[in-house]
Amino acid sequence: MRHRIYLFITLISSVLFSSIFAPVQNADKVFIDPDGKYEITLPQDWEALVSKDNAGRTTVNIIFRGQRNEGLLKINKEEDNVKTVEELAQLDETSSIRFLPGYQKGKIEPFSGGNLRGISYYFDYTQTNKPMAGRYYYLQANDGSFWRLRFTGRRIAIQQMRSQTDIMARSFKPR
Repeated sequence: MRHRIYLFITLISSVLFSSIFAPVQNADKVFIDPDGKYEITLPQDWEALVSKDNAGRTTVNIIFRGQRNEGLLKINKEEDNVKTVEELAQLDETSSIRFLPGYQKGKIEPFSGGNLRGISYYFDYTQTNKPMAGRYYYLQANDGSFWRLRFTGRRIAIQQMRSQTDIMARSFKPR
């Protein structure tokens, strides 16, 4: 009887020990835009929601942990006639970003290390009296086109997920 109890305890201990120290599996997934315009690698807490509006246009919202206010990513290709990523960031800042409630200009930094090069732009604002932030990546493709990756969410969440947003921006590939 003691031998069975000892064997049972050993078995349970080994199962618990192996599950605690087992390597974490990487649950990253590649998302391909339904229109075939781009692909991006999404970490495990991010999911893409694809919908169509009344005009039949496809809309993609990539959200963090199922909550848009925690983290929301929208991606679009620049259609205006701009020549540099800095010019594109300036256009966004003067035409829309600066009009956000409680807008506070932040940092503009060079961004590279992935498929494309560009800049990242961090800023703060408020939404329904809650501190929010944006981190936009402006990237130039090899064909001369420009892309915006617009991350927004609660300020603390956007600040804490900097490594994730950088990884996602580095994984971005126009198709």
